[in-house]
Amino acid sequence: MLIFKGEWEPAERCLREALELHRARHEGEVEAAEDLDLLATIGLAQGRREEAERMQREALAIRRRLFRHDHASVATSLNNLAVLARGGGRLAEAEALLRECLEIRRRVLTPDHADFGATLLNQTALLRQMGRYAEAEEAAREALALHVKLYGEDHTLTAGAHNALGSVMLSLARCDEAETLFRTALAAWEAHEGRQHPHAIATINNVACAMRDGGALEAAEPLQREAVESWRARAGARHPFLATGLVNLAALLRLKERFDEADEALAEARSIQEAAYGVDHPETALVKYHQGWVASCRGDLDVAEPLLRDALAMRDRHLGPSSHAAAVSRVRLACVLEQRGKQDEARMLADQACGALEAVLRPQHPDRVEAERLNGRLSDTTLAE
Repeated sequence: MLIFKGEWEPAERCLREALELHRARHEGEVEAAEDLDLLATIGLAQGRREEAERMQREALAIRRRLFRHDHASVATSLNNLAVLARGGGRLAEAEALLRECLEIRRRVLTPDHADFGATLLNQTALLRQMGRYAEAEEAAREALALHVKLYGEDHTLTAGAHNALGSVMLSLARCDEAETLFRTALAAWEAHEGRQHPHAIATINNVACAMRDGGALEAAEPLQREAVESWRARAGARHPFLATGLVNLAALLRLKERFDEADEALAEARSIQEAAYGVDHPETALVKYHQGWVASCRGDLDVAEPLLRDALAMRDRHLGPSSHAAAVSRVRLACVLEQRGKQDEARMLADQACGALEAVLRPQHPDRVEAERLNGRLSDTTLAE
């Protein structure tokens, strides 16, 4: 109950005491694995990712030793490790872990078991990060239907499914649908846990992003600032959740041409993400991408180009050259190279981006429209030459 309410410190104290008691009893290994699960959840929520992963691997080792390979408890550990692998930027590993988890759960659980819903939500997040939106939407809709069946429309667990589907819709630039889903989730969190619960804060951030991408910049800003300051107060000044809010705030400020404020937010976010994840991680790449974009908007191309090259290299490594994120990095870098007279490389990047985006986005998606316009403009330049 303390964890669900976001009261991490008292929950951790209780669980560490329980873990020591269970470890001291030979027959307490099952309970020890459960304690490790919950302590890992707290560690992850507080940004202690490496510690969380060590605990989850210990829990998995205990369960593999105690149970047969296809036991439901083994699937739980695989699911939890997949979340940590995805957060660490190890997407192929996360996909393999989730695949094994789902195979076990299909064998040992009924189709409407709650654990299926949790795995489907994790699968949605992974597929969305990989840019596989059709698969992500299918998983999210299945998860939402299952959660509504099990818990009802206004339950906080169902709110998580609304958030997951809303995030896919946002990636597809279906902003109105995304905002509706996020507001439904926020209403559930506010009704049951209040606006300062960690999941409520994350949902406020999501609502602001949907409004921003839908063009409601003035209405989005106070919500985005509320999310940032709530994270700062709730999780501390060095938490990755705060960095996520700062990046989203910077994107809003860039659209409003308030570049100094955007730079300040991104510098803070980059410091947090590099400390949490290192210099070679998708979250660090995201910050550099936005820093390069702001620099290009200022006309500071000498600063923009290396930032955008770094972001693209990281996204190619971690997400794949055909991913949505890598494709938009190609577009942003190509725009800078076009301005610098490096037409051949710009054309190559724009052409690669168009091919990747055509595979995952509908023709009306703003990212695809921008890529195709850039490619057309560069092609016209080639003909003129």
